[in-house]
Amino acid sequence: MSTSELTERQKALLKMIIEEYIVSAEPISSGYLTEKFNLNISAATIRNEMAELIRKGYLEQPHISAGRVPSQEGYRLYIQELMEAYDLPVLKEVAMKQNVYNNRYEIDKFLHSAAHALSDATGLMSIVSTTDGRVFSSGMVNILDHREFFDIDVSRAVLNLIDNYSILEELLNKRNTTNICVILGEEFERKALHQVSVVTKSYTSGSKKGNVMVLGPSRMEYKRIIPTVSYMSGILQELGADW
Repeated sequence: MSTSELTERQKALLKMIIEEYIVSAEPISSGYLTEKFNLNISAATIRNEMAELIRKGYLEQPHISAGRVPSQEGYRLYIQELMEAYDLPVLKEVAMKQNVYNNRYEIDKFLHSAAHALSDATGLMSIVSTTDGRVFSSGMVNILDHREFFDIDVSRAVLNLIDNYSILEELLNKRNTTNICVILGEEFERKALHQVSVVTKSYTSGSKKGNVMVLGPSRMEYKRIIPTVSYMSGILQELGADW
């Protein structure tokens, strides 16, 4: 997938639509963009560009709405090419490390505090696991702040993932998580999870290996969540080196 097939204007509009949708959770219309950003192009021109982005598979139009929402392909392109780099504030880095530092010699407490620190930092649900079967989660209540999880079928499907971690582990085993990996949309076989996203990265600490994950809606703020997950993976690798 590449932005090479898109014009500069289409790239700018796609990025704008995705970032506005992440914040609002409401389909984005041409009129909304024209009014909010004082664009020097007409709403009709924006509608035409949106239609082209739909044709190319990067946007979708809910049948009851005049606005547009990102498709799975749109999110992928945004993450890979359009998203701007985000540096974690130093105070957040310090807070995350302090929250786990005192537990570094007791593996279960350490991993549990890592999950808790990650959910606090992201405002979403976090999971920290090891390949020998330890699984710690935190922040389930956080996802209930997002309208996607008002649907009981979606929340039930997420709880099932946590209760049956082997389902999630099977998905991870099919992917290279050495670097940041994002699982979203139809990559989850269960339809109730198509509005869900997992950002994950593996870690190696001494003799232990595992994954750090954040789970939330597909419209999560990837430019903030991705570096936060990556940083926590680094903390586990650094502080768990003597396990």
